[in-house]
Amino acid sequence: MKGIVVTGASGVVGGALLRRLSGEPEMDIIALSRRDMSGTGPEGVSWRTTDYSVKSLTELLEGAYAVVHLAGSDGTKADLSDYDGDLAITDNLLKASAECGVERFIYASSRLVYGNPDNIPWTEETAPEPRSAYGVNKIRCEELCRSYSGKSGMKVIAVRIAQVLSETSQMRNMVNVFRDLAGEGKELTVTGRSEAVRQYIYTGDLAEILFRLISADVHGFSIINAGMDRAYTNLQIAQAFNRAYGNSIPVRYDDRKPETITSSVMDVEKLKRLTGFVPGDMDETLRRMANSRI
Repeated sequence: MKGIVVTGASGVVGGALLRRLSGEPEMDIIALSRRDMSGTGPEGVSWRTTDYSVKSLTELLEGAYAVVHLAGSDGTKADLSDYDGDLAITDNLLKASAECGVERFIYASSRLVYGNPDNIPWTEETAPEPRSAYGVNKIRCEELCRSYSGKSGMKVIAVRIAQVLSETSQMRNMVNVFRDLAGEGKELTVTGRSEAVRQYIYTGDLAEILFRLISADVHGFSIINAGMDRAYTNLQIAQAFNRAYGNSIPVRYDDRKPETITSSVMDVEKLKRLTGFVPGDMDETLRRMANSRI
């Protein structure tokens, strides 16, 4: 059996990945957490507590084939020093993985490493220009991944992830407000010119991508963009929510104010070639989210 270790397994993406992995009988799934999570999650998942020290991790990673590192702070912190703990945990995980002979390490990075909307669509070769401490920290962690891959020969993949859509997320961002209002048959409001386009990905599709990357044909250190094949304006997203949830109340659109967001689009051709998988578009994703509520 292949031992697959998942950090951040209690999160939205982590939970989706555990459900995907639990359907693979040849995989021994170990989920790491700072607190006792035993008895939760899908059948076949073994929870282990850790303080993320090298000593603790070395004991837990012994014999593992792959580590999928999803744990980390959200993107709301203002100062780079606020993410030093994330950097230290990533360093410890890489060090323990190298010591234990882990063959593959998958790191959850972000679209926010790119930053400059004038260069879209961003390819994996686009020079990073992060505009936030969160994006800068993701670059720091990616460089750690590159370094450990070079020193140990471990195959390391940094997955730059688009904004995630989920039926279970409790964050009060725009798409989740749209989800709740459309599901309740209430009016959705879009304020601003709705010209910028942004890219998303469904948790179930992201879990499938992470699963496929565990066995993908890669060498050394790789960067992979992960998102839908196209991007959408806020107005298009609101209208798609109404279609998916059967909400007949038209979207209220006020284009008198300038838009406060910029476009964010990654090229995902490398992802499709490497995994043979094409993430669902917005309408397909929202239909899946709506059906999961029934």
